[in-house]
Amino acid sequence: MKHLRILTYVAEVARHGEACGLDSPRRGALRIVVAELVSNAVRHGGGGGELTARGLVLGARRGLEVIVEDRGPGIASVECALRDGFSEGRVLTPDTPASGRRGLGVGLGAVARLTSELHIEPRRPAGTRIRVVLWNDR
Repeated sequence: MKHLRILTYVAEVARHGEACGLDSPRRGALRIVVAELVSNAVRHGGGGGELTARGLVLGARRGLEVIVEDRGPGIASVECALRDGFSEGRVLTPDTPASGRRGLGVGLGAVARLTSELHIEPRRPAGTRIRVVLWNDR
């Protein structure tokens, strides 16, 4: 059930991206980014959160801003979370058993690589707000 809802969000935001002038490769990146952020909000953020998307215009540039907010415990170290191989507050090694993993540890790093802008804000007393922007010109 949660997976169907995530796919619905991904498809809806991708439609917004197309309306904002994002080309096919950028919309593909947008789909990955939204799937990662929404699934993280469900998995780590208290079971859900809020997603908003809006078009941006800056001179000749057009793009899409996506904000995902959750009410989970937050990200202890944003710097570590952006590194590949870091998941759920720990470094994953080849010795980490598959049964002890819920992810691959590449999610937020991939989000950073696929977006034009990434801002991660811890919320107090709980939660995280992640804002990404994808511009049509990268």
